Amino acid sequence: ALVLVALSLSPLGAVTANDWVQWRGPNRDGIATESGLMDQWPEQGPAISYRTKGLGSGMASLAIHAGLLYTIGNIDGKTNLICRNAGDGAEVWATPFTDDKGAANGTPTIDPETGLVYAMSFDGVMVCCDAKTGKVAWKKSFSGDFGGKMESGWGYSESPLIDGDKLLCTPGAAKAMVVALKKKTGDLIWAGKAPEGKLRGNDGAGYSSIVISNAAGRKQYVQLVGHGIVSYDAA
Repeated sequence: ALVLVALSLSPLGAVTANDWVQWRGPNRDGIATESGLMDQWPEQGPAISYRTKGLGSGMASLAIHAGLLYTIGNIDGKTNLICRNAGDGAEVWATPFTDDKGAANGTPTIDPETGLVYAMSFDGVMVCCDAKTGKVAWKKSFSGDFGGKMESGWGYSESPLIDGDKLLCTPGAAKAMVVALKKKTGDLIWAGKAPEGKLRGNDGAGYSSIVISNAAGRKQYVQLVGHGIVSYDAA
């Protein structure tokens, strides 16, 4: 079961303080901007607004926007991108997008600008769906489309990054370690090569999600992969 606190509703496209549209929050820094929060729970704990079931198995957390909750779960042999009402946990839609090959680990990413939501499976299938209806807009396979791999057998564990018109993710291939895709269509914009030379670790993607850095006045996409930290020029 999933225990949730009810949230206020907002129209799709308008980001509010209640929204948590991606892994680690609006800026991927784990910082919530709300004020007046409790610094400790009451002795009996907070009141439970509701419980909801049927989300399947997996380790994904939640993304929240416009009164809707999004997560990933494995149900009846399929990995599903799942949408629930934030007010009562009622199912809005569930879209199966690949076979269950292992625990669904990554958190979905919502793009309020386009009304699309993105998620990735254990076996590296990236899906883009309409956030209101769950209709699939496009899919990509990290192994099939890019020749990608994980650095071990434990499956992909990434939450995709939206930056402007781009979706950034990590197939883990020699010629496409990190890629930038057009967020509306999934078409390739550029592919960043894997690091080369005598390196420790293993080839392939790691258990991490891309973050943006502006170190030394240069916008970069920074990621942890099988061989360590890599950075790609955002331009």
